[in-house]
Amino acid sequence: MCTRLIILFFVAAFFSFDAKSQNATIRVNIKNASTGKVEIINNDYSNAHVMFKERVAELPLVQGKGSEKFNLTRPIFISIDYDNDSLKRSFTYNIFLSPGDNLDFFADADQAGFGFKVTGKGRENNQPLVQQIKDNIDLQPYYNAKDSLPSRAFASILQQDSINRKALNDYLIRYRPSKNFIKYYSLFVQYFPLWAYVSFNGNQKFYAGGPYRRNKNKWQLLEDSLLKANSLNNSELLNIPGYVYFIPIFLTRIKERLWEESNGAPKKFFQEWYGTDEREGRKIFNDDMENDLRERIINKYFKGQVAEFLYATIFKDAMQEKQDNIPEIFERFKLKYPRSRYTAYIEPFVAQVKERKGHTLNDKMVLIENPDSLKSFEDVLKIVKGKTVLLDMWGTWCGPCREELLKNGDSIKTYFKDKALDYLYIANYDESNSGKWKQLIPYYNLTGINILAGKELTKDIMQKAKGEGYPTYIIIKKDGAYELSKAGYPMDRNILYEQLKNALND
Repeated sequence: MCTRLIILFFVAAFFSFDAKSQNATIRVNIKNASTGKVEIINNDYSNAHVMFKERVAELPLVQGKGSEKFNLTRPIFISIDYDNDSLKRSFTYNIFLSPGDNLDFFADADQAGFGFKVTGKGRENNQPLVQQIKDNIDLQPYYNAKDSLPSRAFASILQQDSINRKALNDYLIRYRPSKNFIKYYSLFVQYFPLWAYVSFNGNQKFYAGGPYRRNKNKWQLLEDSLLKANSLNNSELLNIPGYVYFIPIFLTRIKERLWEESNGAPKKFFQEWYGTDEREGRKIFNDDMENDLRERIINKYFKGQVAEFLYATIFKDAMQEKQDNIPEIFERFKLKYPRSRYTAYIEPFVAQVKERKGHTLNDKMVLIENPDSLKSFEDVLKIVKGKTVLLDMWGTWCGPCREELLKNGDSIKTYFKDKALDYLYIANYDESNSGKWKQLIPYYNLTGINILAGKELTKDIMQKAKGEGYPTYIIIKKDGAYELSKAGYPMDRNILYEQLKNALND
């Protein structure tokens, strides 16, 4: 029987370094629980340590009971999420924990409705009625081409908004919660329609396609009206569950819109965002469509602690995917925020990026950079005839490709050191990015054969190998036979290792 208990933390306010802290305790008692541990996930994403270091911890449970103590300078939101996979029994219970609180939370996993009880100091902020206030709703039924207008989805958002407002008003009358509870939940309720709709709007353009694009102005008008009524440049919002995850997504949506403008209205786009003509601006843009562009958006639309937080998310995302311009952006970040609490967590990463950027091409990195020199998969197989090869179909523009190279590239080579395994890297849709391609080969230590592919070669390989998306890994055997990797994405290296070992033994 598999049972999980996830305790999610949302810090409700930034704190000053001289703020006095107090302990707060929550004792969890899940009757009829069948697990020996709980996962504690801290979702105070604006907290530097949480963002960059520790979001998940395990708390042991003995006969369903466990206790956790927090040293707090301000209130936090805790969401207790119980999920029994085998019995399909689950609940989520949100708790507002303040400095000095001493709470007992009880639930019965076998009881209908779970029989929630919260007692102890701070109980006035945590009674079951508050669970009617939701930070998200399921809008999946509206993700389709039939909904070419936002009316149905937005009606559901407004319905939950009405429930949220009534529940909060009833709760205030009945339980007389603390001033901080009132402040934070009022903001929570106020901004819910905005982040729910903007998140839906950003996804719907991918689901609905053409019908969405034909009515894009109507979708955007509704979003603009919500933004006009609810400023995002309010540092208090960094205290609110949902917002700290929404605002980086909103930054991504602006970036995606600007990508479209770079092709639809290039003259206006490059003049406004790069202060130059299209020819010069596109060079900068193509070199880094992620980190550099997001920094430009932050500087134009955001300020104060909200801008500082969004800067931090650039570095956090770059740790997983693209590191373009990271040292340069970090220098500007330090000038803007010389006392930022994020700096100590970012600095070691930036040092690693600088070290990698110092790598240069060497004789173990063979470059075939004429995209027209190879037309078919068979042309490639001739080059590696008689060898066992791991082929990586990637692209400089592909975030997941670069993430996998960073996470797995050196590990795979270390595992198969002194084995007869060769490496082949084919960069796809990169004919106009040859400079970036040559930079990234030493950056990711792509020792082996590197091919800058033309569209004809890319199409032929992907069709014949039945590859879908990027990165695609293909194992080529000595006899010229080949098969797709079964390691999936994100890559399960152990599965890939077994496939490669079998290929080496054939």
